[in-house]
Amino acid sequence: MKQPLRWKNTIGFGILWQATKSVRIQAYYDIVDFENTANVAGVDAKEANVFSLRLQYRF
Repeated sequence: MKQPLRWKNTIGFGILWQATKSVRIQAYYDIVDFENTANVAGVDAKEANVFSLRLQYRF
């Protein structure tokens, strides 16, 4: 029986840039570490990492 994945650690870092008074850009990267990825076939821990990019415009 396969064991469910459990998060061990999650670390994230990001940057926020106020380009103008109306435009703001944010980039963020999460590094997720699972407890038992070695025991689960077909799961790559790097696939769980997340990069997000957000653009906000105030009008």
